[in-house]
Amino acid sequence: ECNECGQTFSRRSHLTRHQSIHTRETPHKCNDCGKAFSQKASLIGHQKICSRGKPYKCNGGGKVFIRSSHLIQHQKSGEITPDCNKCGKAFGWSSSFSGHQRIHSGEKTYLCNPCGKKFQ
Repeated sequence: ECNECGQTFSRRSHLTRHQSIHTRETPHKCNDCGKAFSQKASLIGHQKICSRGKPYKCNGGGKVFIRSSHLIQHQKSGEITPDCNKCGKAFGWSSSFSGHQRIHSGEKTYLCNPCGKKFQ
């Protein structure tokens, strides 16, 4: 169980990875641009954009996406969404960005009615 937010995990490695959100540690660094991330998965996603020859880029604002489907959704929505300032992840629509922010804040929004406990 996480001492900061109470979230529980089935594996110790998942708890360790989660705790980096609270400590703001960024041990995973991009060799191309120097940007650092708390989780290896975030670095891998970033590297697909940073080092790939033809990323999916929006001509309107220059926003770059890992998947073409995210670019298409972004273009259809017409929304301007910021990149996550904690991990650099880009979003095609504001609802995904808002949901993602709860990962870093530790906010628990899902309530279990039988026991009353909240989860992320």
